[in-house]
Amino acid sequence: MKIVVADAISYRGLALLREPGWHVETPSREALRASLADAEGLIVRSATRVTAELLEHASRLRVVGRAGVGVDNIDVEAATHRGILVMNTP
Repeated sequence: MKIVVADAISYRGLALLREPGWHVETPSREALRASLADAEGLIVRSATRVTAELLEHASRLRVVGRAGVGVDNIDVEAATHRGILVMNTP
């Protein structure tokens, strides 16, 4: 499974994601769209806005996780329409 971590999270958090053998990428803002092309998971904090346009580049995406409170930076309606689960972890 490929997981894209778009915003900074702790080294320990990245290590936990890699433990099951998942491929974890931390792309630059400029490389985010290309990195999402074959990703199944996306983790954001508050800096990245997950828009309908961004989701168009993520044909395999199954889940968007917000590391923080709320999901106000995620277009939940667009994600739901594409069958993508949205969750947050305050």
